Amino acid sequence: MNPKIQTALIGCGRRGRLHTAGMLQDPRYDIVAVCDIDLDAAKKLTADFGLDNAKIYTSYDRMLDEVRPELVVQALWPQHRLAVYKSCVKYGVKHMVSEKPFADNFGDARELRRLALESDCRLSYTHQRRFSPANRKVRELLAAGAIGDVTRADLYAYRHLLDCGTHTLDQLWSYLGDIPVSRVYGSLELEGSVRWFDVPGEGSFAGTVIYENGLYGSIFAGLGEKRPEQSGVTLYGTKGYMELGWEGKLYNYASLDMQSELAELASWSDGDCCGDNIALMWRYLADCRDSGDDVLDNNEINWRHAYNAVEVIFALYESVRTSSSVKLPLEGVDGNPLKEIIARK
Repeated sequence: MNPKIQTALIGCGRRGRLHTAGMLQDPRYDIVAVCDIDLDAAKKLTADFGLDNAKIYTSYDRMLDEVRPELVVQALWPQHRLAVYKSCVKYGVKHMVSEKPFADNFGDARELRRLALESDCRLSYTHQRRFSPANRKVRELLAAGAIGDVTRADLYAYRHLLDCGTHTLDQLWSYLGDIPVSRVYGSLELEGSVRWFDVPGEGSFAGTVIYENGLYGSIFAGLGEKRPEQSGVTLYGTKGYMELGWEGKLYNYASLDMQSELAELASWSDGDCCGDNIALMWRYLADCRDSGDDVLDNNEINWRHAYNAVEVIFALYESVRTSSSVKLPLEGVDGNPLKEIIARK
């Protein structure tokens, strides 16, 4: 039997607490240390979850140096992704699992990608909606030909792209595989813009995503009020269509060959669709670790998916900034083009 996964948590706020609850449902995780600049938040988390033996820190560098965990869970704002990952590499951490989005600027994203390729520290991101039971079922139905060949997709996020669009882009890839994007076009509205995790977010967005296999996608943020759910995807195929929420809830559909199978999925409750997707994600990662290095290296939430999503998002912003289409891979961008758009307004 493999030893328990010695785990350290960085960030004891809402997301850190959700991940703690998910990991504690699997006995293979042993949370040995937690860290937050707010000492009271760290103490409260350990008390609330009964982590009596976990060490408490306010410096993640000190924690990583003294504890040397196998796994680090990073639940901080996106500005800190790169610095924490560099420390994980420095102190011999085997795997860092981070909150999304990948990074708040494309220069950091490229450096994270370089380190992930060159270091011995694995990097994954919490696109937990891949593990919602209904999304897993949608994947099975599509593979069985429920709507034939998918030729078009409408992608919706209820707020700005960097925070929420990453989930929607990943939802499509989770269904259809990692289809590369060849070109994007974008437009946005700044009215209603926000700062989310101290990163700017547009008020609304509309764009086009062209995939290399010919799939045509439209992407929207803050414009889904007339859908049954403001986030999710609508898939159009040669034999039908499916209108889906983020967790795989099927709202409207038609199928030439599998209408009854889609009707069964449409009957699932919201709870059935979502399940405890965070706990399911952590169980999956523990299974991958037990299965060996090759499986863990290529786990379903490895860094490549989140990197692909943030590259598309920054390309969409760059399309707005330059008033032109943008080809991928994205070149000539180091920062966040949305910041430049806001600055010149």
